[in-house]
Amino acid sequence: KTSRPWWWPASPGDSVTVFITHILQMPKKEGKKSQPKEKTPRTPTQKRIMYCCLFGAVCVGGAAFTAKWRTTEVDPVINQSGRAWQERHYGLLSVSSSSSALVSWDKVEQGVCLKAKVYAGASNGVQSQARMAAGALAGSASSLGCAAWPACVQHTQLRCEKYKAHVLWNQVVAALMSLGAAAALLAAALVYTEEEAKKVEDQEQQLKRTSVGLAGGAACAALGPTVYAVQSDMMLKALAANAHYPYAQLNISFYAAVVGAIGLSLAAAFATQRFWAFQKSQEEQQWEDASLVANAGFSAGEPAWGPPPLMGPPPIPGVAGFGPGMPMPPQQ
Repeated sequence: KTSRPWWWPASPGDSVTVFITHILQMPKKEGKKSQPKEKTPRTPTQKRIMYCCLFGAVCVGGAAFTAKWRTTEVDPVINQSGRAWQERHYGLLSVSSSSSALVSWDKVEQGVCLKAKVYAGASNGVQSQARMAAGALAGSASSLGCAAWPACVQHTQLRCEKYKAHVLWNQVVAALMSLGAAAALLAAALVYTEEEAKKVEDQEQQLKRTSVGLAGGAACAALGPTVYAVQSDMMLKALAANAHYPYAQLNISFYAAVVGAIGLSLAAAFATQRFWAFQKSQEEQQWEDASLVANAGFSAGEPAWGPPPLMGPPPIPGVAGFGPGMPMPPQQ
């Protein structure tokens, strides 16, 4: 027998092999593995809220940035007169030009207002009178342009005023639609990340925050198309009152916004119903707890206002209410 340990090599050449083998055969320390946290399965109401939010956000957000809220069809009267009239598409932020290219409403409003100022200045000056005289001598006043016609000048000024108001209201509607879509996406994210809170107050705040946010988003999404339909209708009718201005009918972007608002309203209704159901369950639970506390210590079938059973010594036969060793009342 040798005094060397079991792991000591028999020869110097085997030292590396024995050392590696010893390292490989050492038992590995197993640490505590963190088990993944089980996610709470989503309820059908949560799924309905998320689906309605996503659908409404896509419809409302997509409609806000498309240019087909209103569309004018090809006018046969103008086409018969030799002037081609293309379809015009009206959006919240842009409108199609005669070449079907999209132009921002700000640019259109600035151009029309600039023409209104030029025509108004030219019609009030001496130069305009000289041009009208020259046109009369030539036998035609159409060559003088819009500045020579008071009705045209007034219509251009009216268009400038209406376009300014329309641009402002379009920006308000676009902001409302964007707020509605953002509220829908935020509510869907809140519902997706919802977990069962440890405290009842925290869970109630979660449900309340979701329902209030969806109610506000649905209100914004519903108010936007309503404002646009009323304001644009008033503008088009006012412009067609004293001049030929084709009326543009509501188109697919408007109806998509309406459908999106309906989706957000359904999501808000589901969220509100869930919040009310939670409040009702908590009230019922509090009522049951209060009833248990009030009836604690009383057996079944015994009234709650009666004395509790088996308290004090049993009464002496014949003498009610007096226990043993208690003095008797004086007899008269």
